[in-house]
Amino acid sequence: ASTLLVVLAALVAGLFYYAATRHEQQWDLTTEAEFTLSDHSRAVLLSLPQSVKVIAFIGANSPMRGGMERTLESFAIESSLFTFSFVDPMQSPLMAANHSVSGDAPVVVISMGGQERRLERSFDETAFTEALVSFGDEDRALVCWSEGHGEASHTDEATPVDYGAVVTKLKGQGLQFKPVRLVAETLKECRVLVIASPSRPITTPFSEN
Repeated sequence: ASTLLVVLAALVAGLFYYAATRHEQQWDLTTEAEFTLSDHSRAVLLSLPQSVKVIAFIGANSPMRGGMERTLESFAIESSLFTFSFVDPMQSPLMAANHSVSGDAPVVVISMGGQERRLERSFDETAFTEALVSFGDEDRALVCWSEGHGEASHTDEATPVDYGAVVTKLKGQGLQFKPVRLVAETLKECRVLVIASPSRPITTPFSEN
């Protein structure tokens, strides 16, 4: 009987190995299925219109890296359009600076179709899925930045407030920025209007809507 059990165990193991090598299938054998994505996340990945590139800026010895890597692997398994890489910002400071990453706090930059989203607080499945969904929302929070009255530019990083850095972070959350003149017709599409430190009086009347 014991010999039969050994043979059956070997047969089952062989079948799992054969299926895995032939079909590149993976199973989540954890009791809580912690490495299995939700139906919603899988649907989002299956509907990706183009490739998504994820760069995770995180230290090699960070205690958060293991969990983040397992989450990203789960996404990559579901879609060949989803790729990711890890960069240690301390070892690659130039690349980190090019993505406006400073310090050793984890930052994830998600790119698709020339747009970017940034994750700086939460790095779980929900955060990544919401970031992917936000790429499809073209009308999401257009921020209009007024100009023509000596206002600070939304790309200016030399001011005490460092507007450029603030705008970069907000873009990473899905916001879009557009410089505008204070004319009622041009403000209709704005969700938010920013008038940053004007040096000249604003006398142009414009609609509140």
